[in-house]
Amino acid sequence: MFSDIYRERRVFLTGHTGFKGSWLALWLQKLGATVHGYALPPEDPSLAHWLQLQLPMASTLADIRDAERLGSCLAEFAPEIVFHLAAQPLVLASYRDPLTTWQTNVMGTANLLEACRAAPSVKAVVVITTDKCYETTSGTGAIVKPTHWVDTTHTARPRRRLNCSQIHTGKVFRIARR
Repeated sequence: MFSDIYRERRVFLTGHTGFKGSWLALWLQKLGATVHGYALPPEDPSLAHWLQLQLPMASTLADIRDAERLGSCLAEFAPEIVFHLAAQPLVLASYRDPLTTWQTNVMGTANLLEACRAAPSVKAVVVITTDKCYETTSGTGAIVKPTHWVDTTHTARPRRRLNCSQIHTGKVFRIARR
């Protein structure tokens, strides 16, 4: 399916210590990419897929809210492709500490996109977030959970603080694309 599209490509991956990020790192490496991960260390090492996979890759354990460190790390690695998965995804944590959730999800994304804009090597950026903040309507007008592809063009109906931060993450990305 992807043939050699990632072979010998330099890929910068935020959130590589999380569940999706660790498996994406493995997949990209299997496809021949050189991957550099940037994320916080796993909170519970016994559950960390990244540690269990023991991937032979460069890794920077740091916070995406640190714009200067993120920018210098990305510039030094000089990737062609950037996958952004780093986020604060937990609903309960978003209630306990809403400012950290917003700073991580919205400003962390803005920091990354600004670093990408300043890096001439970057040719593509993929921002991964959630569909949990989008809903569609049925033929009767009732709100239903989407059962098909959902993107930032769908109607946002946030029900939690976390969902609001995720919606604005998407908006930051859409604006940065222009």
